[in-house]
Amino acid sequence: MGHSMRTDRYRLVVWRDRRDPASEPVAVELYDHQENQEETYNIADQHLELVKKLIRQLDFGWKAAL
Repeated sequence: MGHSMRTDRYRLVVWRDRRDPASEPVAVELYDHQENQEETYNIADQHLELVKKLIRQLDFGWKAAL
């Protein structure tokens, strides 16, 4: 199951096993909309710390961002 979130600059997509939504991600996509608006380059492997930070934000949900 995929969940995504968007910041001012990035879009993150996290894919997890739908049988266990709390499991570790099966795959992660990260796109930089300043550099690649078409989302043709997944940069998740080059920005591991940013991915971890954004996954934490995603896991807390939108209400935590208010």
